[in-house]
Amino acid sequence: MNFNFLSACSAMVLTAVLGAATVPQDTRTPIKADHELVVRMKAVAKSARTIQCTLTQEKHVHYLKEPQISPGTFAYERPGKFRWELNGAQPTTILTVDGNVRVKENGKEKVLGEVDRKIYAGVNDMVMKIMDGEHTLGDGAKPKYFIENDDLLVLIMPTASRLGKRFKQMELRFAKANLHLYEMTTIEADGDRTVVKFSAPVLDQPVPLEVFTKL
Repeated sequence: MNFNFLSACSAMVLTAVLGAATVPQDTRTPIKADHELVVRMKAVAKSARTIQCTLTQEKHVHYLKEPQISPGTFAYERPGKFRWELNGAQPTTILTVDGNVRVKENGKEKVLGEVDRKIYAGVNDMVMKIMDGEHTLGDGAKPKYFIENDDLLVLIMPTASRLGKRFKQMELRFAKANLHLYEMTTIEADGDRTVVKFSAPVLDQPVPLEVFTKL
């Protein structure tokens, strides 16, 4: 199964350039969940009716010298619609409408079994929470918030056994200037990491109908 999307979020959007191990910890100032930046970030997330942007996914794996880079797009519309599309060596599209998930890999729609449906249901829940400014991953893990240079940084460490076996940490990075998510990193249990960089965001503009109807 192609886990590019799950590794990226998982989204999730939905986070740090080279992962936590390469960022000096003393550059981060911890803040509380009621800090005005966190409150504003959540308000900004909840206020967006639609989001459309381009993205670049970097998959860093221990057995390859260079990262696997895939360009793509992301689209979101309230309530309950998102499309994540990657156009790299393994083209992948995940389309969710009101909890119904469809997946296309290498140009063909994938028939989802029970296990796949559970995995993508978890991805769907994760993305929706991030889009609403919530960062619990549904497993009760409480996020940690930091100010680092010009960013608001959110760190999430999953506690549920299912997520904890796969992910060590997720990082969401928001620009303090507008509090938009611009980078997302997932660090897996084996040290591999996936970095997604979002760019050219367009908010609250109509999304073409075919984005959420045509896989």
